[in-house]
Amino acid sequence: MIKNQNTTFFWDNKLRNNAKKIINSPIFLAKNQYVKGFLKKLEGNMLNIGVGYGILERMLLEDETKLKFYGIDISLEAIKNISNQISGIYIKANVVKIPFNNKIFDVVCALDILEHLTVDELNKALVEIVRVLKRNGIFIISIP
Repeated sequence: MIKNQNTTFFWDNKLRNNAKKIINSPIFLAKNQYVKGFLKKLEGNMLNIGVGYGILERMLLEDETKLKFYGIDISLEAIKNISNQISGIYIKANVVKIPFNNKIFDVVCALDILEHLTVDELNKALVEIVRVLKRNGIFIISIP
């Protein structure tokens, strides 16, 4: 059995050592630009699960978004970095236990994170996402 590398230690190291490679990936940037195009005219609360480098938030700020940013990540490095650079509420947390109240988000984004979960974790994560997403809210998901 392969050991699950989806840990705080793994992602902290990845953020420290591979940031430039990841954020300069044409696929990564194009995906975020596409999502930005969809979100840029929306208002309300947006939760970015696996907020990472805050690339989506930075792109949205270029267009003076009316979204309020919230983010979770299992990487403390990611949370420290984005908290110091972009206004919002960012918490070190796992998608299987989202630390926000029910039905408070107009938009929830999960870009390239769900594929890192076990089947059991994925089921719990989807229940949590539905719990925090407002009725008629928007859930944006991508899996590489």
